[in-house]
Amino acid sequence: MGRGGWQEETEERRPSLQDYVWDTVCLVYAQSGCLFCTEPIKIQVFRQTYGLGTPVAGTCYHPE
Repeated sequence: MGRGGWQEETEERRPSLQDYVWDTVCLVYAQSGCLFCTEPIKIQVFRQTYGLGTPVAGTCYHPE
């Protein structure tokens, strides 16, 4: 592994799309106003901290 979890490019192994694109998840919650969060979060802790319920919508992207 290279720095930061990246694999170094070699003649035997060329970079693929998954080396550069991470899975992305987007969740939408109903809320009473704007929320400002500057620290890295874990979804469960975020929901509890801001008193959010079940997501009303969501999407997930996974590169192939």
